[in-house]
Amino acid sequence: PLVHMDRPNTLRLFQLWLNLPSHSKMVKPSFVMHWAPDIPQVVSEDGKSKVTVYAGNLLGAKACQPPPDSWAADEAHDVG
Repeated sequence: PLVHMDRPNTLRLFQLWLNLPSHSKMVKPSFVMHWAPDIPQVVSEDGKSKVTVYAGNLLGAKACQPPPDSWAADEAHDVG
């Protein structure tokens, strides 16, 4: 998206394609956009490390919702 009218706009995307399990091969395609401000981060108590939580939970921070038919969305896989 354009943010600045007077200088170049940088846009960085990270796209991840996953091979679904056989029982999900013919599901409707799904796309999820996770914007940087919405992705939780955890800072250690001493402030020396910061972790971005892309999947699951860490120290009370819960990752964004994965696509509905993905491996991570299946509760049996205990990702979240």
